[in-house]
Amino acid sequence: MSRFLEAFWSSTLKFNQISAFLCLLLVYTGATAQTEIRPETFIPCLDTLKKALEGHFLALSDVELSQFRTRTKANFLNYLPSPGWNFSTNAPVLSWNLSELFSAVNARQVNKASVQAIREKWQAQYQAAWIEVQMHHQNLTAQIVTYNASLELLEIHRARFEITQRSYQSNEITPSDFLTAKASFLQIRNSAAQKYLELIQLRNELFIKSKKGDSSSLFGISPNVSIK
Repeated sequence: MSRFLEAFWSSTLKFNQISAFLCLLLVYTGATAQTEIRPETFIPCLDTLKKALEGHFLALSDVELSQFRTRTKANFLNYLPSPGWNFSTNAPVLSWNLSELFSAVNARQVNKASVQAIREKWQAQYQAAWIEVQMHHQNLTAQIVTYNASLELLEIHRARFEITQRSYQSNEITPSDFLTAKASFLQIRNSAAQKYLELIQLRNELFIKSKKGDSSSLFGISPNVSIK
């Protein structure tokens, strides 16, 4: 499992690095989304995210179950009868130890319980992660609504600043008044740009929480699925 987790976290770190670079690039260039964001195109739907998350936990469950079965598959050799030779009848014999037979039956029950415990462990972790993903998705959707509202406010301030700019060009206001209006407008615009970058970061966090990362084709299954 360690190799699987190392590979997963390695890809996640690369994904985070790329996301951070894109965010810095947007800040450096002064880019910002000036149009309203539609949640259905900005973030994946919950069905897509749940399939990614389910696939991730199924993979982890399969790895641990495979390792467990590899460790225990040869245990039956400990309970085979011991070969011997009966000199009275001059024939081979197999001797059984009753305690070993009981141990074999007990070991089988223990293995069965261990397999069930592994499944239940990953199922519980999946359910907790799924609740967290839904809450993060809901929060991101609400943040998109807030961002869209900030764009409406930005357009109002843009229109006011354009009026102020024309007044300044006509020498109707002082340079100080113009610069004050410009500073106010730039502050509102930069605030909208910052909200946009925060949305990108929240979206990236949603991908990570759902284990979607940059490998969307890796996963797939349902929120109430049982890991078997």
